[in-house]
Amino acid sequence: SSSNSNSNSNATNPVPADNEVLSRESRADRVAQVLAQDRPTIDGAVKAFMSLVGARSLAGTSTSASLDKEENELEITDTCVVRDNGDALRCARFLLKAINEYEPLTVVDQSPRNEHELIVHVWKSIRASDDQRVSRVLGRIALRHVWPGLEGFIMDRMSQDDHTLNMFVAEFGTLLLAFPTQSHAPPKEDSDAHLIWEPNPGAELERRRHRRTQRAQRAQSAQRRIVSTILEGSESIQE
Repeated sequence: SSSNSNSNSNATNPVPADNEVLSRESRADRVAQVLAQDRPTIDGAVKAFMSLVGARSLAGTSTSASLDKEENELEITDTCVVRDNGDALRCARFLLKAINEYEPLTVVDQSPRNEHELIVHVWKSIRASDDQRVSRVLGRIALRHVWPGLEGFIMDRMSQDDHTLNMFVAEFGTLLLAFPTQSHAPPKEDSDAHLIWEPNPGAELERRRHRRTQRAQRAQSAQRRIVSTILEGSESIQE
């Protein structure tokens, strides 16, 4: 009966096999490495978005990438516009403070079982630290995992009457989710998400300049064809 008791106990509380433990540890190592290399940090992305929104206020427009498309592709979208750079700074500080104070609701035991639990475990560990901030350590991958709960946490903390702040948070979340998670190919169209989350934002700016040059060249070519057609028509009339 003693052996039966032991077998029942093992069935109720199975001991992980050595290879299962190693698998968890290797998975944790991989996730930790990915998170450590995930750049820009949340802090850097929020500051980049703040600069973008501030630039819109100087330009006096509520759109950025959408205005850079060809006329037949023009889409005016709802984006955040602030009164001045001080207003953008206020929104950025609010968002960063909320991110750093957020505690994910996912309950994680001592052995996280999947990528989401591993990321939440890392997030909570950083929050519990006295000398680190989540926004200065983690980047887009971790933020995407916790964003659904974090967004609700932020909404509960802000006034619905503060239209600018609401738009700032909403657009930041949209750009976070719009950035591709798998493809490393450069975007074919201007995307503000790439200005915020691209590890090398200078590359996105260079791509934009190149696309603008190509559009200008196409426009000039079209104008030359129109002028040539008009001149040919006028010569045939004279004949």
